[in-house]
Amino acid sequence: MKTVQGFVKLGLVVGVTAVLTACGGGAPSEADVQQALEQEIQLQIDRAAGSSSADVKNVLASLMPKIEKITLHGCESLGDDAYQCTVEAASSIKGRKITNTDSVRMTKGKSGDWTISR
Repeated sequence: MKTVQGFVKLGLVVGVTAVLTACGGGAPSEADVQQALEQEIQLQIDRAAGSSSADVKNVLASLMPKIEKITLHGCESLGDDAYQCTVEAASSIKGRKITNTDSVRMTKGKSGDWTISR
């Protein structure tokens, strides 16, 4: 019985350590990358539309890819909350499915949000 309790305690310690490590920083997650890519797409729409009407923005948005799934194949730390990540993105444009793999640089801002940097 003491052995089982020891394993339970060890499991709790490992679990808490994993949670604290995840909260403390590290490489961006798939969700972080997807959010950053979606923000970048919206930024491009806003730049292209300028001060145009909402209808123009809607047309531009329909021409941009919709991200369906992000698969993170790994990130390499560049220091100072910056990572170079290999990302596979499954997206669709006007019903056509596209999958691309590319390397993106991710930077964590002061607010804690990840952005794509150039």
